[in-house]
Amino acid sequence: MMDISALKNCIGDLAKNVYFCGTNENDHGPSLYVKDKKTHSQLSKLFRQKMKDDPSFKFIKLKTTASLKLNRTRSLEEILTRVPHQTIYLDPTATIERSSVLVSIAKQARLLLGSTLKGCYFNSEKRNIFFYMGTQDSTKTLNLTAIRQLLEPVILSNTQRLTHPFYYTITISIQKPQGSVVAVDKASVVDRNITMLAKTFVSKLKWPLLIASTTSSLGISASNANMSSSHMNRTNQIDLTLPAVSNINGWIGAAGDYLHNQRGSGGGAIGEAGIAVPLTHDFGAQLHGLDGAAGGANLQSIDGYIFWRNPAQGLLGPHVMYTKSSNFHDTLYGLHGEYYLDNWTLTGELGGASRSPNSNGGYGEAIVNWYAIPDWRVYAGAIDLAGDVTGQIGTEYQLGLSSLPGLAVFADAGAGAHDLNYGFLGLRYYFGDVCNPCKSLERRQREDMVLPTLDPLNVPSISRL
Repeated sequence: MMDISALKNCIGDLAKNVYFCGTNENDHGPSLYVKDKKTHSQLSKLFRQKMKDDPSFKFIKLKTTASLKLNRTRSLEEILTRVPHQTIYLDPTATIERSSVLVSIAKQARLLLGSTLKGCYFNSEKRNIFFYMGTQDSTKTLNLTAIRQLLEPVILSNTQRLTHPFYYTITISIQKPQGSVVAVDKASVVDRNITMLAKTFVSKLKWPLLIASTTSSLGISASNANMSSSHMNRTNQIDLTLPAVSNINGWIGAAGDYLHNQRGSGGGAIGEAGIAVPLTHDFGAQLHGLDGAAGGANLQSIDGYIFWRNPAQGLLGPHVMYTKSSNFHDTLYGLHGEYYLDNWTLTGELGGASRSPNSNGGYGEAIVNWYAIPDWRVYAGAIDLAGDVTGQIGTEYQLGLSSLPGLAVFADAGAGAHDLNYGFLGLRYYFGDVCNPCKSLERRQREDMVLPTLDPLNVPSISRL
């Protein structure tokens, strides 16, 4: 078998022009697809040199993406037949993996539903997998709720295989899909109009997208979220989306800290706990509290959210927080929002503040979160509270231990008004996940809890400790 590390090292900076590498069971070596003939020539030269030390490089089949002839493709299944994918070495956009999962869903759905399933399609504009249902008996009424209950375990069992979270909506309908759709499996290419739409759509795709212009926005999730909530609309169809909070969940944490400001400096420790609960399918609530000491002074805080969330898009809702110590007490009340963009989460909050002694004002907060991998979050942000500005950077990493799957380590550091500088280092343990498989940190912070912000430490307030 090819050494993937050796292959990546050999490719080096040309990796940006390499879009897929995989092999099938009986292949002698992997097939590697590149952007253009220039990259093909450069890698051919590199591989010939590498063969002197590693004979496995001579078995690599180097191809350009033009060889896939996407303009002749009418379904995702046809794309898969042209790309060796039983073992995937490189799939930067994860499109082949997602395509494989989608095709598997479509085929298993056909086994369950038989001729009732007329077709399975993508609608990129709606970020949607569309199951088109029908019956030859015009007097028979389909039970879409029962069909949904059959499809849910099929969808979940397949999407659990995904290595990266990918969010989705599902539609089950007795009407044909609207807009530009792409057939998932070959059996779905049966209607001339749908076929032409698919052909036109796929012919416009540029590698490495393959199907990414549909799948990157479609959103299939490796989620165990409760999908039982649904609604029937006027077109006799059922829409399924992930709930705002997958199930009752929570976390506990502890951190050591060091703080310096105009009043003094010193170490301390803080403990925290939180719980998030679903209210309805689209709404949830969260309560969070902390207690401890920083810079030699006591600090207690409690805050709560009520929010709307679609895990494929974002979150919005009011946030209230109360913080006190022996020197002050503050109350913040604002609107909290999150926007999910691939492996980025953009967080913002804006509101008012009541501060003692005898001080009122407003506050604004902005944070950029980047998930370098699904279990590793890196972020940077700033908050302005009544003119006191603080900036903070931090990171959080879920360790992935089999015995403690929800254990994460985090570290924060910041500086701001009143000669403030500080740092925190601690552990969090997330619980409430059904853990089949265990959720990544990214999914926990989009499907369960509200993402931690700078506010739980009330950063500008600690400058007054």
